[in-house]
Amino acid sequence: MASNVETARAYYEAAEGRDGAALLEILHPSVKLRLTEGLPGGLGGLYEGREAAFDALRRAAEAFDALARPELFLSAEDDHVVVLGRYVGVTRETGMPFEAAFAHVLRIREGRVAQFTQVTDSRRWDARTLEGIEKTNPEA
Repeated sequence: MASNVETARAYYEAAEGRDGAALLEILHPSVKLRLTEGLPGGLGGLYEGREAAFDALRRAAEAFDALARPELFLSAEDDHVVVLGRYVGVTRETGMPFEAAFAHVLRIREGRVAQFTQVTDSRRWDARTLEGIEKTNPEA
């Protein structure tokens, strides 16, 4: 069986490749996906079960052409992996580019992602505020 970090890496590879079948396979049947509150389109919140989690990820992909670019995988206690990185993409509604740092905490069970918690700056995802962010923070 793959290590927890290898399983986490496989999740990101499936997401980057937009491989729906591989994503469904890597999500545990009873997965709990928690997306950051305040994400545009009402995406933030808790999704329980493989189908609900996959649907939330699908809705996010419809709204944003973005990739999660993991930079660091940290093995943690109790089958957890912490992943630090950046989202890079554009909002499909406006075509405006955005970038946002993230921290993800994944719990791996039976070789699959059983829990996924996303921490990111939801304001960076909102097309209505992106222009203001770029003007007020030229380093962003």
